[in-house]
Amino acid sequence: MTFIVYNKNFDAGNPWYKLEIIDEGGAFYLLTYLVGMVGDSYHLTFEEAKKEALLVYGVNECDWIEVPDNSSVPTDVAQLQKLVVSLSQANAEMAAKFCRMASELQQIRCHFEEFFSTSFEKD
Repeated sequence: MTFIVYNKNFDAGNPWYKLEIIDEGGAFYLLTYLVGMVGDSYHLTFEEAKKEALLVYGVNECDWIEVPDNSSVPTDVAQLQKLVVSLSQANAEMAAKFCRMASELQQIRCHFEEFFSTSFEKD
């Protein structure tokens, strides 16, 4: 299991550009990639490594991206095509959900505006 996060605010005042947590047989290492060097720190649990990343670098739980093991990475064109189709279908489903939610929010906004406009007219 490996998790990574990239620094969106990389500059001279914030010099790390990538953090990585790797599992090495039950020991967890938080790797800090700086320009020209890599630092690491040892942790007994994955949660401890994430906590240090939060305390030292301000990395939140939602910032981490899980990187699949090499065994699950597609190795031939047919597998890659299948993965692309699968991701495209998932993307279309998410787009449809987003459109439904946007429509529902618009309806709520209209009801909200109607309610408050009639409420203020009575006063």
